[in-house]
Amino acid sequence: CILDTNTFQVLSAGSGYNLAGLYPRVALLNHSCVPNSRLIFRSEYNLQVRASVNIKKGTSIFISYTPPFFSLLARLNILQRGKQFICSCERCSDPTELGTFLSSIKCLKCQEGFYRPEEEQSNWNCTACDHKLDFDEYSKLDANLLSVQTRLDKENVDEMKNVLAKYQDKLHPNHALLTETKQHLAAALGRVDGYRYDQMTKEDLLLKIEISYDLLNICSILEPGISKSRGITLLDLTETKARLIKMEAKEERTELEELVEVEKELKEAQNILQYEDEKALEGNVAKQARIQLGQLRGHIVGMKNNLLLKTSS
Repeated sequence: CILDTNTFQVLSAGSGYNLAGLYPRVALLNHSCVPNSRLIFRSEYNLQVRASVNIKKGTSIFISYTPPFFSLLARLNILQRGKQFICSCERCSDPTELGTFLSSIKCLKCQEGFYRPEEEQSNWNCTACDHKLDFDEYSKLDANLLSVQTRLDKENVDEMKNVLAKYQDKLHPNHALLTETKQHLAAALGRVDGYRYDQMTKEDLLLKIEISYDLLNICSILEPGISKSRGITLLDLTETKARLIKMEAKEERTELEELVEVEKELKEAQNILQYEDEKALEGNVAKQARIQLGQLRGHIVGMKNNLLLKTSS
């Protein structure tokens, strides 16, 4: 169906319906699992395409039709069934997925290496002992992991922690299941009941910081440049770091130095998210970044003035 193939999911405030929007010019853009542009839904159901990296003249503009943290087979299935083509982008053509190993499962035999695909995914070979899984064997494992991934309770912090603990020794550290679980866990910590910022332990703050940097490292490869995922992750990360600094109650000059570093990351988040429409349903992050950056800068100026007064007295 032409509409199913070419429409985009649209968020609608106050609507109980799943909406689809047809944007004829945007629908002409090609797909890549490593996009060089991002989609921005603006108010009044307008859709804007903005480059996320520098695009040379004559180079194709790519958006992604698939979630960034899905495995190779999951992405191929989505594109074959929903868009009627087989992806051969740089990520799908590389057995390591540009060094991320997002689809790699730990070898069932040696427990040291990780499976990666041969050409056409006919077999999946261990990088250490050369043990092989045929396509059917690997696809069953991949489908089971995808089932866990897509059924995660994004509001249940304990469940997501358990998923990470259960699978961390069975998968590559960057595997799709672990990476997307980290993404949802980072979003939940500080927000859901029982793990709001005023309820979080130092251990949970440190966990959120750790997994946020893991996400940023992968985003820099799979969604390079000023991707929305990077902006939101940085925005969330900086609030967590600022709260940890306050909790640790360090000497004032040390605290100031650390907050100045947080300001740099928050400024990057604001630079990325400023293109979101604050009036749109998804644009609240732009407002948050702008307000938080202003508040942090005001606090830093106050601290600097206070230190100057102490020094001069």
